[in-house]
Amino acid sequence: MQQHAADGEQLAQVVGYYARVLTESPEALEHLQRRRIAHPETLTTFQLDYANPTLGLRLPDKRRTAGADLRGRLTTLGVFRASGHEHLTGSLVVPVFDQHEKVSEFYGRKIRDDLRPGTPLHLYLPGSAPWPGYGDADILSTALSARGDAAGGGV
Repeated sequence: MQQHAADGEQLAQVVGYYARVLTESPEALEHLQRRRIAHPETLTTFQLDYANPTLGLRLPDKRRTAGADLRGRLTTLGVFRASGHEHLTGSLVVPVFDQHEKVSEFYGRKIRDDLRPGTPLHLYLPGSAPWPGYGDADILSTALSARGDAAGGGV
């Protein structure tokens, strides 16, 4: 990851990493198969991703300046929590794009059913709120529809 990238570029790098994680995660791929959204073209068009707790392992050591700075930056962006854990771990991740096609937000949906009571199933980057007028159940469908329209096709 490039430490001095702009916010949207930094988030796009995270999206790229999470996209690779998705292709290597049997659990996430099985979830997509059950939901009937596992077609490779769907994954590519909508840039569906999966967050597991491995991003931190790919960064420079947190005891080094470069590692501490990069982790601090990712914490400011909301990718990491203050605890050092990835915010969206265990979630199917849908990047949300702004009008300039830059990643501006992440929507995450937990894929496991055996979570602790009270664990939210729908997550957003800290400081973000669900889109006005939509319930959590509508977010994924809306994000996919909007991305399909921007990509020149429907869902």
